[in-house]
Formats: sequence, structure tokens, C-alpha cells
Amino acid sequence: MFDHSGGRTSRWTTDNDTPLALLRSVIRTFGANPQWARPAVRYAAEQRFQRPADSGGAGDPMPWSPSFAVRIAHIDADAEAAVHDWRRAQAGTPGSAAVWLYIVRQALQVAGLSMTDRVMTAFDCRRYLSRRQRANGNFIIGLEVPFASDDPLSAVSTRVRDLVMAAVPLAGMAVVSARAMLPFGRDPGPASTYQPGAPAHVMYSDLGTVRMIDDVPWRMGGDRSLTALLDTAGPHAVTVLNNRIGDTRNISISFNDNAVESHTIDRAVRYLADPMRFLPLATQCPR
Repeated sequence: MFDHSGGRTSRWTTDNDTPLALLRSVIRTFGANPQWARPAVRYAAEQRFQRPADSGGAGDPMPWSPSFAVRIAHIDADAEAAVHDWRRAQAGTPGSAAVWLYIVRQALQVAGLSMTDRVMTAFDCRRYLSRRQRANGNFIIGLEVPFASDDPLSAVSTRVRDLVMAAVPLAGMAVVSARAMLPFGRDPGPASTYQPGAPAHVMYSDLGTVRMIDDVPWRMGGDRSLTALLDTAGPHAVTVLNNRIGDTRNISISFNDNAVESHTIDRAVRYLADPMRFLPLATQCPR
């Protein structure tokens, strides 16, 4: 919008989608690495569609309708730089998305949110397209990544990296697309009940550094912020959108305030303002 209002053109409107982009990327990726195909498809299908074993609550189901809420954590330049410097100093340099996934889940856990032992994590499958291919629309898949409460950051980072390197997200997108064409593959309707005390299902999406809006006419004197209320999948879903603009970061947490306690999310937002407390060797603990 800013490009066009300023008389410029944008690739989002001038470059067309590649026909059959998903099929082409599947053939290209697994054709070059056929040994990945079977384990990647099996893992993607199991992780994407299995029903969580720990979804039960302490109370009987009660009538429910959505009551959307969102909280936003602003991480200032100093805190952002501290995390960046810590990450670069670690052996193997864990990925930024994995580090912030760990920080977010730790903040939610310390704040008192009961969660399942998996996090639905969004993966952008554009990484598997060739340079000549383009996908303007949704080319993202969510996979459930195992994440127990006592998992160290190194394990989480390795888990995420292994999934990406083995093209599991691409296989997951192929599985979802194929399943959606079948009659039994359609999503059920919205939930009408919830169970008090059921653990939250966390979904995490990391946009990384959003460079395309660095030069938009930001209002002077305030925090630059790109946030959203992401539609939750159900009463116990908590969706997190993480992004960085310039030298600051914004993390928005969406939830239903009639199933998830607002003060718990508020506490997590306060903790996220000082993310270094959740990283290994950090001496400060949340209070």
C-alpha cells in the first residue's frame, strides 16, 4: 500500500504466482533428496494430525463462545541486542526463531500458564522454492514441535533445525493439501464447549525482521509496532506472533479471556520485556 501510494510498484502485485508451486517444490526438493521423502511425510502426518494426549481438563465441559483478547510485549533495542549478542556467542549459533520460541514458552510457563508438551510452530515453505519460483499467498504450514517443560534450548533449537533441513514442513504442506481434498479432511466447525483447567495449546509464528516496512512513514515519538490478533483455534488456544522492526521486537499474544486467565498473559508480557532472564547462564529470575 505504501509503495503504490508513493507512486512505486511492488513485487507483490507485479509478479505472478508460480503455477503449481507446491508440486514443483516437492518434486525439486525430494527429487534431489529421495531419502527424505518417506520419513518426512510420516513425521509431518503424525505431528500435524495427532490428537494431543494431554488435552483433558479438570472440570466438566461448559458452553463457550469466543471472547478474543490480545496482549502485546514490546522488547526495546537494548534487550533485543542482548539476546542477539548472546545467540551469536553460542556454539553452533542457534537460530533466532528457535531462541525466541524458547523465550516465549518459558515466559508463559513461569507466568503460570498450563500448556501441552508440544508447540504448533509455523514454518514458511518459501525456503524450498527455487529462485525463479514465487508464492504470494499463504505458503506456511504449522507443525507440532515437541517441547516439554524441562527441554533445554539446545534441544529445541536442534529439533527445529532438523525439521527444516529434512524438509518436513514441505512434506506437511503436501499432506495437508492432499487431505483437504478428501471429504473427511475438512476442518470441523468452531468449538461450542470448553473444559475448565485444560492445558493451553500454544501456536507460535515468527515473521523475523520485517524489512519491507522499514521505510514506511512511521509516526514520530512512539514505538514502531506490527502486531495482530491472530484467530485462535479454540478456547484453549494461545497464538503468538513475533516480529522485529529495526532494532526493536514486538510479540503479540492472542487468546480467549473466558478460557485463559488474562492476568497470566499480562504477567508473561511483563516477563518478556527482559528476555535475558530466560536464557542459560542468565542470573536474574522472574519474580
